[in-house]
Amino acid sequence: MPGLITDILISLDDRFLFFSNWLHGDIRQYDITDRRSPRLVGQVFLGGSLVSDGPVQVLEDPENQPQPPPRIIKGRRVSV
Repeated sequence: MPGLITDILISLDDRFLFFSNWLHGDIRQYDITDRRSPRLVGQVFLGGSLVSDGPVQVLEDPENQPQPPPRIIKGRRVSV
């Protein structure tokens, strides 16, 4: 399932690129100081379709990461 990127932001010092991946439910941070080789340096999942108990199962992941658990805040599940 391809992601749906909805927001893109470059930091004021031009070092980092942030984007919101709406379908997957994550926000990613890339170090773009070397423009030819961006590096993923941060990622947080806040809902989305890829949670471990959700309807979508990841069969192949080139980054080899497990599906994230659902987020629970103050006893309530954060949903999409």
